[in-house]
Amino acid sequence: TRISKQGNTRIRGCLYMPALSAVRSNEPIRNLHLRICERNPSTKMKGIIAAMRKLLVLIFVLWKKDEPYDPNHVWQA
Repeated sequence: TRISKQGNTRIRGCLYMPALSAVRSNEPIRNLHLRICERNPSTKMKGIIAAMRKLLVLIFVLWKKDEPYDPNHVWQA
């Protein structure tokens, strides 16, 4: 699939650096990034964007449920 430029550019800009940091330091997000990059090694940006989406969903769920972040939480695949 292609990466579109639809959506809020400010949110995309704000999530870029945290996604890079999460790819380096967060094991589930690193595994997601590596799995996507294995399919097509020339496009690392797709893995970064998948990490950005994963972070955005995590932020939204924590906000909606009014829960604190638990680093020991078991992530779904």
